Amino acid sequence: MGEYAAAALLLALDQPERVIGFSSQPVMVAEEEFERSGFLSDIVFPTGLVRREDRLLVYYGAADTATGVALYSVEDLTASVTST
Repeated sequence: MGEYAAAALLLALDQPERVIGFSSQPVMVAEEEFERSGFLSDIVFPTGLVRREDRLLVYYGAADTATGVALYSVEDLTASVTST
């Protein structure tokens, strides 16, 4: 089936339909065993995000059999975004 990964996308605050930038490479890929093997292997799909000061908690599904939470730095994700 292939891999399913996630990239970062930055939208304009006042016009969320306008893309300001995006990451050229995925920022979330299947790496752990529970993400790499399951009903559908090598799949991670973010489903929710909570901001805690300068960090983001990203809740995600993995391999269609598990859920997880990943911690990201807002600064690191922002640095991965290239302007359009």
